[in-house]
Amino acid sequence: MDITLSFRHIEASPSLESRIKEKLNRLTKILNENVSINWITSVEKSKSESEKLLHQTHKSEVGIQVGKTYIRASARDNDIYKTIDEVIKKLRVQLQKRKRSFKRRK
Repeated sequence: MDITLSFRHIEASPSLESRIKEKLNRLTKILNENVSINWITSVEKSKSESEKLLHQTHKSEVGIQVGKTYIRASARDNDIYKTIDEVIKKLRVQLQKRKRSFKRRK
């Protein structure tokens, strides 16, 4: 398993890295193959037109290379930990669907 973590406009804290890796390790139990994971976490500052205030939006994007298949998921929210959980849920659904399709073929 090859994991690449990237952080844009945000400091990489050890607790954040460990949480992402812990969640990804649970996910890879679904797969028995060699997996390459590219995780990007970023912070975007945007201005609300009605309030004219700056607020931050956290975004997490993940790309997983499983054999010849590439699976992607992304999520946005005000809380960075919620984005991590949402992305993991989306990936779990996609990976389970992929695994079922391979079982049906056999």
